[in-house]
Amino acid sequence: MNIDYYAVLGVPKNASASEIKDAYRKLALRYHPDHNPDDKDATRKFQEINEANEVLSDPEKRNAYDVYGDYWKHMYKTHASKSKYKGARMRGFDYIITLTITLTEAAKRHSRSVKVEGRGTMGFTIPAGLRTGETLFYPGAGGPGINGGENGDMRIKFLILDDPRWVLHGNDLYTTIAIDIDMALFGGVIMVETLDGKVKMSIKPDTQNGTIMKLLGKGFPEFENKSVGDLYVTIDIRLPINLSDEDKNKICKIAGLKRRRYKAVGKL
Repeated sequence: MNIDYYAVLGVPKNASASEIKDAYRKLALRYHPDHNPDDKDATRKFQEINEANEVLSDPEKRNAYDVYGDYWKHMYKTHASKSKYKGARMRGFDYIITLTITLTEAAKRHSRSVKVEGRGTMGFTIPAGLRTGETLFYPGAGGPGINGGENGDMRIKFLILDDPRWVLHGNDLYTTIAIDIDMALFGGVIMVETLDGKVKMSIKPDTQNGTIMKLLGKGFPEFENKSVGDLYVTIDIRLPINLSDEDKNKICKIAGLKRRRYKAVGKL
């Protein structure tokens, strides 16, 4: 059965060695079989506490557990089997980190930092145009080597969050903006949200519902390329509400329409 060693000891994943040691001592004393005779649950808990402490108090085992999760024992044994004798030089473990960023963050080159076990805080630059699943590779930035062995590598995988303001297809963004009927008739200026902030867009008189307008260069950038997609804006005209029959008749008259009378239908 898989066990969360951090949860067993009641410590966070970034707990220091002293915090782990203190937590273990308190729990071991509480659940020790001598203090809980004939208590099978306490005995099982005591065994879990000892197992968690054995792993988390050993920097190398802890690194393997943090990186590979439930698969850590296999990876640790495989790694350790490379040593022909005690004290041999061993390469450090590779770190694989998943970083979640917003769509607007992914669209711009910017700096970030992550906490790396045993190596402190590491700063790095995120290039513009990253997509979900893409990985940045940093050789030598993984776990420290043993007995002078080379450091492991670090890979940062990215998860880009969807943004309710836009839909991304390729490098183009798509959005819908609602306008009132008076603006559709007479034209005007609206503000459109882009990855770079709000910009003005002109609406021509007599704009029809469903009209698609394009803002050049306001889409998503292509990774490691200077090209940028476009932003397509679909116009959704909002009809006025709470109009009187007189107002509705005037609209029909202006449009050259004859008002129709519809019979009410029952529920489907």
